[in-house]
Amino acid sequence: MNDFRSIKALLPAALTAGTLGLAADAFGQQSADTGMQAIDEIVVMARKRSENLQEIPDSVTVFGEVAIERAGIGNISDFAALTPNLSAYGNFRPNLTNISIRGFTSTQLGEPPVAFVVDGITVPNLEFMNQGLVDIQQIEVIRGPQGALYGKNAIGGAINITTKAPSDETEFAVRGALGEGGDTRLSASVSGSLAENVIYRIAGFYRNFDGLIEDSFIGEASDFVDESGVQGLLGFQLTDRTYVDFRARYSTGDYGLGYYENVDFHTLSDESVTPAHNVPPNDENTLTNFSAKLEHEADAGSWIVVAGYNKSEDENFLDSDFSALPPDYDNFFFTGGQYSLIEDSTVTLEARFTSPSDRAFRWLAGAYYQDRERINDFDIYDDPIGTVIRDRASLAGEFLSEIVRDRQESTAFAVFGQANYDLTDLLELTLALRYDEEERQGEDPRDPGSFAQRTFDQLQPKVSLAWQATERLLTYATLARGFRSGGFNEVAPTVTRTFEAETSDTLEIGFKSTVVEGLLSLNAAYFITKQDNAQFTRFNPDTFSLEQLSIAEVDISGFELESWWTPTESIDVQLGLGVIDNEIKSFNREDFIFPPEGIVGNTMPRVADWNASLSVTYTTPLNGGLEFVTRVSGNWLGERNFDLENSLVDGGAAYLSLSVGLEADAWTLQLRGTNLTDRLEPEDAFLGIASPIARFRNEPRQLIAELMYRF
Repeated sequence: MNDFRSIKALLPAALTAGTLGLAADAFGQQSADTGMQAIDEIVVMARKRSENLQEIPDSVTVFGEVAIERAGIGNISDFAALTPNLSAYGNFRPNLTNISIRGFTSTQLGEPPVAFVVDGITVPNLEFMNQGLVDIQQIEVIRGPQGALYGKNAIGGAINITTKAPSDETEFAVRGALGEGGDTRLSASVSGSLAENVIYRIAGFYRNFDGLIEDSFIGEASDFVDESGVQGLLGFQLTDRTYVDFRARYSTGDYGLGYYENVDFHTLSDESVTPAHNVPPNDENTLTNFSAKLEHEADAGSWIVVAGYNKSEDENFLDSDFSALPPDYDNFFFTGGQYSLIEDSTVTLEARFTSPSDRAFRWLAGAYYQDRERINDFDIYDDPIGTVIRDRASLAGEFLSEIVRDRQESTAFAVFGQANYDLTDLLELTLALRYDEEERQGEDPRDPGSFAQRTFDQLQPKVSLAWQATERLLTYATLARGFRSGGFNEVAPTVTRTFEAETSDTLEIGFKSTVVEGLLSLNAAYFITKQDNAQFTRFNPDTFSLEQLSIAEVDISGFELESWWTPTESIDVQLGLGVIDNEIKSFNREDFIFPPEGIVGNTMPRVADWNASLSVTYTTPLNGGLEFVTRVSGNWLGERNFDLENSLVDGGAAYLSLSVGLEADAWTLQLRGTNLTDRLEPEDAFLGIASPIARFRNEPRQLIAELMYRF
């Protein structure tokens, strides 16, 4: 990590060099024909109003429609691999992806470290963050605390997902793909007008995947997928100033899960070790979304009111010891199966008024409300044999214990505002402030004495000063606070009932530069963060339950670099680099393998000390309006730990992807390969039950052929 500290120390000089070297206008206007949008033409909603990407003082990575299709982006892990200081790792089950952004990580019992917004609706939990991305127009990843606008949980940033808008004229698209592992994918969308001023858009998807990670004992793949879903929008242009739409999405699926492998400290990355369980895993997941949005243009500005309902249901059963070994009661090794039920339902409402953008003084103000209920049940079944394949039905008579019966409710509200003022033609001051308050209740219905209630609240200010040094160079400095609500652990002996809210203060300085009329850009940022009560979920082996911990103090620093370059009409190059240095400064828990003083000075788990991506797209024009498109992409991940003791260490990873395809106005044919070197790396690990370490591996190499037709 010392090498990266040296790189970080050079950043102020790099910022100065960038300011001096890129301040001058360079070259003349040039036309690119790669199909990619010029960087200075990209419009984002990062500050909840339409603005040019290169003119706002925030670190934002954007993926447009063309980039999404060519990179094969289908979930959060796909675009995280291409974003500085953002990672999304596989975990216990598909909808519990481990997210890390600028040193902040997701927790299994708490809240995610980012606000995840789909068409203006903030989704309530991790279940919705890894849902398949279908019919997507644009993805924005905003890094750094965004709580002043996005509220609680935007402590590490925000992700804006915009689906494709309906059209007045009838449009239809269908996509089909076949891949290794018996992977069949189908999706389709249709859009048009039902009547004057009434528009619609409907999209659906289906995937059936046998899997590529085989369980050597069961003889079948454990990473299978069988899912389908549909989403729709109906919009009404009520007047020339008023628009309203209604949206719905429903998806359901059966998935493999929990395919952990039994390894030790020497075989953490050993490719020869595979899952070997005697209880076949199965995860049934259903997601339901409904929302309504009202937009009204008034003389003084615009109103937006959005209301949404989200419900997630997950029921799973799998091997509790992750092995096919017999029990060894003398050494306290018990074999069996485990059952989990998690239901989460949320109602949200947000109203916002935004002033016109063509003024020296611009402002917005809004209010937010959320009501949420969550159920979590966890049971253990005894398997006295351990070496025979057992499903849930055959273990029904071996019910052992109700480990968890957790019921939680919360009510949250917030008020927020932001003001942007052009002090001069070249200098903009931004002031933003949000107050969040959340009342939480939790209890185990078996124990009335377990009832707990707590209110968490926080002011989240943000101050930013941006200087347009030249027509093509923006420099800025930002100070912001982030907040992640606290909550309650599942009731268990020796487990602390309440975990505290997490807060952070971040100072960021950066620049955004664009030359060659948008064909070359270089953006960079350096940041320092003080994190209090950092949240982390661990498995408590004494109570056989999960436990949320609060790490008293963590210091984070890092930098990010992004560059887009179109040197010719046929070539597009994109580069991203993120570096993180984090250190636990204070910790007061006593029940660890190492004492607290042994944890102080360690790094937070699941935070890679660096990540990088490089992609090159080459477009060759052919006769008949065809284009042959080749895209090569590499992404790298630095060292990371999986536990607070820093005993479980992965040295890093490197992945290579390649796609080649023919593109026409009406159709696209693409052959895509991911993880072409078939690199195996752990994405999750913890101290195991049947072995020293339980390891969750990454996805193997996969080749996919895809055809899309539009008319």
